[in-house]
Amino acid sequence: MNFIRDMISNFKTLFGKNKGESINIIPSNYNTGREDGRAETIEAQNSSVEYVRNIVKNNMVEHVYPPAQLHSIVEINNDYQLSTHLTYGMCVLTQHRDKIQENFEKGKQFLDNMKIWANTIYEPIIDLLGVVPLIDSMFRCYSLNTVVGGSQTSQHMSAEAGDTKYGMLSLREVYNKLAWSKIPFSQIIIEFESWIHIGYIDQLRYPGKVGQRFITGKDNNGKTVYIEITKPFLI
Repeated sequence: MNFIRDMISNFKTLFGKNKGESINIIPSNYNTGREDGRAETIEAQNSSVEYVRNIVKNNMVEHVYPPAQLHSIVEINNDYQLSTHLTYGMCVLTQHRDKIQENFEKGKQFLDNMKIWANTIYEPIIDLLGVVPLIDSMFRCYSLNTVVGGSQTSQHMSAEAGDTKYGMLSLREVYNKLAWSKIPFSQIIIEFESWIHIGYIDQLRYPGKVGQRFITGKDNNGKTVYIEITKPFLI
């Protein structure tokens, strides 16, 4: 592991983000020597996790995970709490029975994104409305997203968006409150007058970027189209 430690040491001199955060690294040609196959943890007190994730490629390592992600791959279950009101099981749930296990397993790679969505989108919605939305669909692995006809660039596949339902509340009234709130969404869409799709936007990568507002409709050929909303609905 000396070459990995040297690599991390070099990163320390370049970036000062995420101080105190450790990074779990599994070299592709390294035998951990442990029966359970789990990687060792290397403390990178002043390194940038994102920098390491982007730079350590070309077969030098097989995976780069923040600690929470590595642990979740081993220990995660449906009751794992992502935020006050959201669990892992709620995020990976699907009605497609043949995709349940695959979606459950592959979702573990996106645990951090789920936590961000839970705390920057889902919990603020609850604070704003005073109700807990039903999650109709959140994370979708690639094969599940293909089965349901999702976009190939869908934020569902990176656990950065969720489809939410609000019971007996007027969907357009809910939309008005959310779409013109301070919640940092990337897109907020009323889909088929049945649920609200809402994704988060990374303000660190896109500071000040304004989210997009849409409602779905049908063109003359019956194809789904997205119509931009520029002002609140008249209720």
